[in-house]
Amino acid sequence: HPAHESEALFASGTCYVRLGDTDQAIGAMRAVAAGDPQRPVTVNGSLALADLYRRQHRSDEAAALLSDLIGRVPRDRRPQLCLRLGAVQLDQGNATHAIESFTCALQAPEADAQAAALAGLGDVQMFLGRYDQAEILYQDVAERTDQKTMSAYATYQLGRIQLAVGRVDDAIDTFGP
Repeated sequence: HPAHESEALFASGTCYVRLGDTDQAIGAMRAVAAGDPQRPVTVNGSLALADLYRRQHRSDEAAALLSDLIGRVPRDRRPQLCLRLGAVQLDQGNATHAIESFTCALQAPEADAQAAALAGLGDVQMFLGRYDQAEILYQDVAERTDQKTMSAYATYQLGRIQLAVGRVDDAIDTFGP
């Protein structure tokens, strides 16, 4: 598709998402994702399509889409895709691949993206029951990021770890005002 057609399809797909018409949104985003991976709209359409697949519990399709795209996009776009792929892989219970993807995402130049990758690595450690490793990662995220949502998430996860290992007083302090 020419760039303007892809952008129009992306806009219509976004409208369908807002209207709750997932099938139409998927159709539009599939058309966008089929475009030139060197164009940002193709990458954004692919990310949106992967999110739609995840919402429908179609993680295999989301993972395949993102895995394929990672090798075809400019190097500077890969960390963003790796971050999303890591989340999908963790949804699938594939900790090994999720670690690889979140580690790839650490290459992002933006501090917030790096913090999200560290949080993803913390999530993997939680999934594996390695609370000591997860705690270190979430602590790093909480101290590193200026993004309130990511900091709050990391702090919440720290409190969950403290409860899981029986450090109730620490959890009270973490969750407290």
